[in-house]
Amino acid sequence: MKIIQEAFNSTLMSSLKAAYEHYYSKKISASDVFGLSGMAFTTAYSKGLGPCAPYTFNMDGLKTLCKDNLGLSIMDEEFSVTSKSTKAEKIEATKNIKTFLDDGFLVLLNTYEVQLITGYNETHFITTNPWDAPSVTPDLKLDTLEGIKDFLLYSKIEKVNINHNDLEHKNVIKYALEQFTNIKTMDFITQGIKAYDFLLDEINSDNANDLGMWWSSSVWSECKYCASKYVEEHYQDDELTNFYKELGAIFDKLSNKEGQLETKIEQIKLAKDLELKIEVHLKALI
Repeated sequence: MKIIQEAFNSTLMSSLKAAYEHYYSKKISASDVFGLSGMAFTTAYSKGLGPCAPYTFNMDGLKTLCKDNLGLSIMDEEFSVTSKSTKAEKIEATKNIKTFLDDGFLVLLNTYEVQLITGYNETHFITTNPWDAPSVTPDLKLDTLEGIKDFLLYSKIEKVNINHNDLEHKNVIKYALEQFTNIKTMDFITQGIKAYDFLLDEINSDNANDLGMWWSSSVWSECKYCASKYVEEHYQDDELTNFYKELGAIFDKLSNKEGQLETKIEQIKLAKDLELKIEVHLKALI
């Protein structure tokens, strides 16, 4: 059966949804993939408001939740190769990827988007493609790895046996609450509740409507709508469900490429206030 990667804004989540459905031969909802992995409760922005934050936030907690809740071990050992790597290094990378595939693993491909390598033929690796955009790698040749734009990170996705019918969900809420603490990140990334004050410091008339603000906010909007659905399905907390829905709508406004700076500043302040209300509800669920 062909492995299909859906057109989510978060290509990490669409890759993991496809991997889960392939390994376990059953469907999983978008809200459960986002919720059980913790992605739904994540927010981060980068210095200068570039577009990289949805790909470079602290993923330690997310990787743990993927293993415990989705039965997927991801990025345990990540390998890299670039367009400037030597011929021998590219051949070695090709060999490694083919070995993973021959052993029955899917390979997580991380360039400017996250995709899956699902197999290969005589000349090319077979990749999933969430949508047609310059950031996607639709074509990757064996040995030369022609198709790399600048860099390529790859790692195998392993299936971990868990009881999918006996998930506690408390570890998800604990992860969500950790977003209100001082999360260690790379120097150019701010994550969690501190991201809102960071946004207020970083946003200006030059970057308020540019690529990074649009894309990062689009991803976090998708996350918060999934958080709303996940809470509704697993906790039946109507107020918390609505808070996340409101937060998703705020990120929609922040992603508007023609928005007014003053309006976006007000929306960022509203988002922080909402998050503080959310924290109270989350603590009550532990």
